[in-house]
Amino acid sequence: MIQIVLGPDREMARRAVDGLVREHDPAGQNTTVIDGRTASVADVTTRAGAVGFFGEPRVLVVQDLLSRWSRGDSEGDDAPKAAMKGFDIAALFAAIPAVNVLILTDPNLASVPAAVKKVLPPDATVTAGEPPRGPALLAWLARIAAAAGASLDQATARHLADHLFPKSWASKPTNARYDRPPDLELARNEVEKLAAAANFGQIERRHIDALSPRGEQDRLFPFTDAVAQGRLPAALTELDRLLAEGDEPYRLTAQLYQQAEMRFALATAGPRRDPVAVGRDLGLPNPARMSSIAANRRSRDDTDRADREQLTRMLATERMMKSGGLRRPEDVIYHLVTGQAIPGRDEGGT
Repeated sequence: MIQIVLGPDREMARRAVDGLVREHDPAGQNTTVIDGRTASVADVTTRAGAVGFFGEPRVLVVQDLLSRWSRGDSEGDDAPKAAMKGFDIAALFAAIPAVNVLILTDPNLASVPAAVKKVLPPDATVTAGEPPRGPALLAWLARIAAAAGASLDQATARHLADHLFPKSWASKPTNARYDRPPDLELARNEVEKLAAAANFGQIERRHIDALSPRGEQDRLFPFTDAVAQGRLPAALTELDRLLAEGDEPYRLTAQLYQQAEMRFALATAGPRRDPVAVGRDLGLPNPARMSSIAANRRSRDDTDRADREQLTRMLATERMMKSGGLRRPEDVIYHLVTGQAIPGRDEGGT
């Protein structure tokens, strides 16, 4: 039997694997867990084909093996090919006795790599750890609060979701590449912490504002503002900080393009239109953010010319990315940042 457990949510993937292990090896005596990132084909195949004493079923959990077949690695397209060289996944599938259970788990992936799917037996089961969003996520937060001995109403749950996952909790973005799904493990820990802070009573907004980390968008504002104002030293400092904290270059690039779209929306609306009203018309979760975008536009000497130049640079960057002129995601984001710099503009924006 072959079971594949994917992400993107780590908690859901971990709980799914734990459930499968309990189902097939309740005593936990015939389960082996190995790291698929470094394991050899011989080791994995041998362990998968080994039968327990007296013919008892064995459970083999292989972590992160599938990533060796996934594409889009930051090292380039050849990296996955090098990682899978000499590893015959079809031979591994064929080596599994009917009584054994092979669990391939990789929470970093949301789908089975094409090379693996091509040889996957038809009776294999794939479980995706897709976290709930929108009203389903709010209901999940309320259930976790209740399990922790507290209560969380819908309005406060929405405030917590906005706090933790401001751009992703309500729905998926159009481009899945820029998706940052809600992290259920983080959310669970936050709810349990807030339940204790509320003395296991009603969790309120003040608890969230005082104890929960700011949403990821707040962490991005110093970076996007510095880029928009042409302050290259500040922009590079903030960019290095975000990358060091684990932010994906693809997501940061998407934020710059999104900021450009909001800037053009302001230009189209005209100088007399209230920026916050424009933000409401666009359906932004934080319409007040448009005031900062408007201020960033005014920081340029000639806003109309600056808008046109920014659009030209961003389109040129996109063409270079699609044509292979900019291959690495890091190259794309640095190209965008340096392209908007204003010579001589210091940290203070003057």
